[in-house]
Amino acid sequence: MKKCYLTMLLLSMAFLGYSQTVTYTESFDDFMNPDRGFYAPFNGVASSFTPLSQTTLEGLRTTSFTPYGGTYTVRTSVILRHYVLDSYVNSTIPQSFLDKIEDDFDVARAAGVRLVLRFSYTITAPTGSCGSWICPPYGDASKSRILGHISQLKPYLQSNDDVILAVQNGFIGVWGEQYYTDHFGDASVQGKLTDQNWTDRIDVLDALLDAVPSNRMVQVRYPQMKQKYIYGVSASVSSSAMTSGQAHDQSDIARLGHHNDCFLAASDDQGTYWDYGTSSTSASNQTSTLKAYTATDSKYVIQGGETCSDAFSPQNDCSGQAVYDMNLLNYTYLNSDYNNDVNNDWQSGGCMSEIKRRLGYRFVLDDATFPSSASAGGSLSITINLDNVGFAAPANEREIDLVLRNTSSSAEYKVGLNADVRFWLPGQLVTLSETVTVPAGVPVGNYDLLLHIKDMSNGGAVASRPEYSIRLANTGVWESSTGYNDLGHTIAISTGGGGGSGSIVVDGQTGDWSGIAAISTSGSNLTSLKAEDDASNLYLLAQGTISTNYQVFIDTDNNSFGSNEYTSSQWSSTGMNYMIENGTLFLYTGNGSSWSWSSQGSVSSVKTSSVLELGIAKSSLGTLASSINVGVSSLNSSYVGVGAIPAGTTAAQYTIAPPAVSITVDGQASDWSSVSTISTSGSNITSLKAADNGTYVYVLAQGTFSTHYEVFIDTDNNTSGSNEYTTSNWSSTGFNYMVENGTLYQYTGTGSNWSWSSIGSVTAVKSGSVLELAIAKSSLGTLASTISLGVASLNSSYSVVGSIPSSSTGAAYVIGSSGARIGEQSKVNEVSQLSVYPNPTSSYLVVDHEVSNGGPVSIEIIGLDARKYSSWSGYLEVGRHHHEIDVENLPKGLALVKLTAGGQVQVKKIIIQ
Repeated sequence: MKKCYLTMLLLSMAFLGYSQTVTYTESFDDFMNPDRGFYAPFNGVASSFTPLSQTTLEGLRTTSFTPYGGTYTVRTSVILRHYVLDSYVNSTIPQSFLDKIEDDFDVARAAGVRLVLRFSYTITAPTGSCGSWICPPYGDASKSRILGHISQLKPYLQSNDDVILAVQNGFIGVWGEQYYTDHFGDASVQGKLTDQNWTDRIDVLDALLDAVPSNRMVQVRYPQMKQKYIYGVSASVSSSAMTSGQAHDQSDIARLGHHNDCFLAASDDQGTYWDYGTSSTSASNQTSTLKAYTATDSKYVIQGGETCSDAFSPQNDCSGQAVYDMNLLNYTYLNSDYNNDVNNDWQSGGCMSEIKRRLGYRFVLDDATFPSSASAGGSLSITINLDNVGFAAPANEREIDLVLRNTSSSAEYKVGLNADVRFWLPGQLVTLSETVTVPAGVPVGNYDLLLHIKDMSNGGAVASRPEYSIRLANTGVWESSTGYNDLGHTIAISTGGGGGSGSIVVDGQTGDWSGIAAISTSGSNLTSLKAEDDASNLYLLAQGTISTNYQVFIDTDNNSFGSNEYTSSQWSSTGMNYMIENGTLFLYTGNGSSWSWSSQGSVSSVKTSSVLELGIAKSSLGTLASSINVGVSSLNSSYVGVGAIPAGTTAAQYTIAPPAVSITVDGQASDWSSVSTISTSGSNITSLKAADNGTYVYVLAQGTFSTHYEVFIDTDNNTSGSNEYTTSNWSSTGFNYMVENGTLYQYTGTGSNWSWSSIGSVTAVKSGSVLELAIAKSSLGTLASTISLGVASLNSSYSVVGSIPSSSTGAAYVIGSSGARIGEQSKVNEVSQLSVYPNPTSSYLVVDHEVSNGGPVSIEIIGLDARKYSSWSGYLEVGRHHHEIDVENLPKGLALVKLTAGGQVQVKKIIIQ
């Protein structure tokens, strides 16, 4: 599959060696998204003006309706507002009408819709004796009048970009379609356009580009018009389309899009793809060249329009070019009112639902990788994979925020991401990765991650409006009240702790300590003592009245007697190993009368009259126990103590954050080496370990395992009452959950009225000597701070042949105390890694995948209607495999490639052209 590597979301702490991959389910619902889809047209005729109605527009956006003459239903947030200046062909636009336009913009904003604007002077096809269905004079305005009107409209366009999707060239000709005109060359009479005709048209387009906000596009009716404007009147139809390097830089070539008011009518779309000549050249049909030009150009500029005539079946049908051309030409919007003889055929032909979904952009999350923990002020990294399965990319700029929302207080903190959705092209897999900084002021806590794709135009006038935010096409992600997309992941934020780079700055300021609890508040003159650590440093903060000098004592090994244990009169029950005196670190060595304090070098420190802050390299403190003890003394100029904390005989205890551990559920125990054992007393099972992070509880049991196994979990520390299962092995523990052979069950009921209810599968690997599990915390309800575990090995008859622990009470595990406290599960090794290419394809498809365990494999191509188009199955050995599948005769459009191997299923989307 072609990949587009862009920059976006990267939020995981740089120090985290592991992360969690979240997978998402695609939604095939037809839902609202701004700036795309079928539009509703409203004419604003000056001579009989009807203003836009907020109630009407809100109804179109929120309630499905049947378009005029239609047999299908739509909802829309795109309105084509066509202002017909019929009363002002020979005069300036009065202020009263300009005010009406401004009122329309305000109504559109209040209703949550976006406008495609067109201005013209007549929408009536005049008849006469010319022998045609339409005859001159047509009734449009002169060049000078048009330029004057554009100048009048400019300030209203400039100040309302937040409700403008695009502006169509308009002004010239009947309906503003640039053809039947009294002043700019009538090709229906002349047979072509002259150099002067082109120059006059270029002047109008130039004025309109200047009047329209620079962050919005102007759409031309004919591709050749853009070529003439960019390259000059003599430009040929072979003139170059824009490139990705020119896209979205607000230059003229980047701001000129296309609209086609006769889409799918005849092979040339009723003159859309004609060369209309010059003074020295003739007009000619150039459909092949100009359609190819538009297909390339419209990747980066907006394309829209309407159908025109139903006389060209099957070209304009589902079985013809309808979906193919929308995809080829990157269509963002179409008219829901005209021509419904054509549109209705899509409903009866079976492709209308696909068209409604795919007009414009449609972003589908595939999977994302996030860390489980980060620290305020620290760096973060994440990866997100998504597909654009729509026909086009968004035309207008968006900003993307990663939102961290506190799970308790709902407080929100936003991190801007460095990605441009306008380059998320259709038919491509987009891999997004970035490193950003978590705001330093984020308090300690758990935060849900959400994505907000917002519009910041007009100073952010609609940035917070859900109606203007992009919804991702996945089940269970959209928040209609906020406009956020829930990424399905919770991250724990700490302040400088947890093995990371941290956010504590040793500067004598206490703001970066705001979320950290004190380890002592009982002292003399000193009123608060705090500690925190990260992968490299131990940080200390003492507050109160700090005199001239200070000493900080640290017990790193929890021993009170023996060599290298200093006992002060202040904390006589604690043996101190290190002391910091006025910024210098000393190590205590010796015993009895043979002792000394030896200098280890300086530490980072700041002292004021009320604050003492230190940063001490962990490497200078030797081997740290899991908890250490700290005492702080304030001394006057004679080094006499005038304050101390804590006040008791024992120093204040601080628990060191465990190092990050990456656990892979693969039946190997080597990655558990730094995790503490919670039981070694068992029958046949000789060791039990547990670990957890923000998302999972992990279990590792080692010993001798038979055919089956059961793992019991007590999550609430209750032993009696409902939902408490007691086994003969652990009669003093009430278990709430059990994992049996990879399936998680919850115990419900009491007495004789009880049952084990299946919740679903867990990640598990069992061998003859190792059992390893990862259980989602979300499936275990509310976890107490300490949980209990018991593991049993059972034979083929489900008789217990081994268990751990051997006591009547399950083995206790303190949540958050393990080495995996800030880690995330590394996924079980994928059975198959699937890629498909080319995509889109019209002839063949390559399916490339890797099998890590030999066995049966099947490959299916399935339509969105669930109909199987093609299938293959066979037994494959371990290794990389390559299949070529002929898709030339398969139905056109979006399909799925489904690969099944080793009990796992992977799916990729493809487009068959």
